[in-house]
Amino acid sequence: SNSNAYVWRGLAHLLQKQGDAALADLHQAVELDPQSVWAKAVIGLALIQVGRATDAVAAFNDALQQAPNLVVALLGRSVAHAESGGIVSAIADVTHALSIQPDDAEALTIRGDFHTVAGDFAAAANDFQRAMTVGERTQALMKRWLWAVSQKRRSTTESAVPEAPSTDAPRGLDFDATLRTPNRGSSSRTTIVSPRRAT
Repeated sequence: SNSNAYVWRGLAHLLQKQGDAALADLHQAVELDPQSVWAKAVIGLALIQVGRATDAVAAFNDALQQAPNLVVALLGRSVAHAESGGIVSAIADVTHALSIQPDDAEALTIRGDFHTVAGDFAAAANDFQRAMTVGERTQALMKRWLWAVSQKRRSTTESAVPEAPSTDAPRGLDFDATLRTPNRGSSSRTTIVSPRRAT
């Protein structure tokens, strides 16, 4: 839908540190689809980027009213709380996120940072240690998966002549063209992936 296109372009602006441009697109996305929980969550991320932490908390609250277990919104709100001086609330939000995704190395690292700010160095050390363990386990699983895929591909292509890689540059999404295309009855449900690393 056109709402999704605005969300995607807003994310692109966000990744380029263009918070105000991101907010303009994301607010347009919500106007087109008031139920776009992802647009509301990414608005929170953009507000953090432009230094409006208190407004970001409100944006994340809005998203979490619709999706209480949306991890990106919980982590985003935790950062907004921390930047507003609410370190206890920040830790509570990350802890909630970890109850949903216990092996999230990024969330463990964020909570470790918050524990450090709060002066709880033992808890911080525990979170950092867990983050390293989870990260190493994730890398090991990824290596095993890649090895299995390579063996399967090798078994099916051993007799094939390898094809030269294409020199054509990959084509990106044309957000502006998408936004110029009328929305012809498409579903309003947002289907984008989590933008949790947009900040």
